[in-house]
Amino acid sequence: MNFAAITPSAPPINVSTRREGIKPNDVIQNGIFVFEGHFEIPLAAAIGHRQKAKDLLAQAKPNEALIEAQRAVELAPSAVACKAVFGDVLASFNRSDEARLRTGA
Repeated sequence: MNFAAITPSAPPINVSTRREGIKPNDVIQNGIFVFEGHFEIPLAAAIGHRQKAKDLLAQAKPNEALIEAQRAVELAPSAVACKAVFGDVLASFNRSDEARLRTGA
C-alpha cells in the first residue's frame, strides 16, 4: 500500500513488510491483495488526524486542531509532517518556543 498519492510530502508507506509470509485471502482485479485481520499502521492513521488538524486550523478552530495534531504525533512521533502541523497549531496559540522544543525545529 502506498499512501504517497494521498500525502505527497510523506515518503511511501510500505505496509506489506509487516505481512511478509502471510498469504492474502483473495486477489481481485489481477493485483489487489485482500487480507483479513487487524494490522497496525500508525503512520497511515496519523495522516487523517494531521489533515483534520490542518483543516481545523484553517477554519480558526485551534482548540480542536490541537487535539487532532496531538493525536497525529502520538501515532507517528517521528513523522516530520505530523510534527510540523503540531508546531503550526502550537504557534497559533503564540507558543512558538514550545513548538520548537516539542517538534525539534
